[in-house]
Amino acid sequence: MTKVEYLKKMGFEINPFQYTNADKEKDYIERYFIFPDYFEDVWGDPVNPVSNIIYAPRGAGKTAQRIMIEKRAQKHENLITITYTDHDLSNFTSASEISLNYHLEYLNRLLLLSFFTRLSTLEDIKFVNLFSFNERQYLYKLCKIYLYDTPASFPKQALKSLKTIEDIGLDLWKKFKAPFSEVIKNISKAKGVEIDLSKIEVDKSLKFSHKDNLSNILSLLGKLNI
Repeated sequence: MTKVEYLKKMGFEINPFQYTNADKEKDYIERYFIFPDYFEDVWGDPVNPVSNIIYAPRGAGKTAQRIMIEKRAQKHENLITITYTDHDLSNFTSASEISLNYHLEYLNRLLLLSFFTRLSTLEDIKFVNLFSFNERQYLYKLCKIYLYDTPASFPKQALKSLKTIEDIGLDLWKKFKAPFSEVIKNISKAKGVEIDLSKIEVDKSLKFSHKDNLSNILSLLGKLNI
């Protein structure tokens, strides 16, 4: 009896052990995933979220759990998940140069993309009415900081990292063959306010306030029921 025959006899249509990385099994991992005892604790209460860190050796199922968290989140319209696993470290010469600000800056980029993806899919939202003038001005400045001059590797990594409610969210970004600043311009124009990021001035204090910007972006997402 061959291995393929044995697996079929055991009820498997495919070999569930052929990959060591669960990312390659996203399409069918739900069919044989075994929930660990603490899975519900990791999921927690989205209304009152807390941080969780999973420590486990290689092959213990960390990636599989992350994928299952993402899949569950996709069933909730008020949740988004962001996968932050790809890092462009080409500008650093040593690990000591990688600061907290590097991570916060990258996460803010991904969060802003999720904001505009959600904004573009909600046709009934009146952008100018939902957000005050000051909020819109602040949002434009954030776009200038995080989405105007991005690393060459960012678009590809962003598309892989951003998990939205429906595939249409990612398809939106793939359809544009222009820089992200042009994507933002098109989305904002559809909402009644066209943003030209090249004309927006940003003071230095805001440019380096990545931690505060992170909190404020989360608040803006909250206004979109995230």
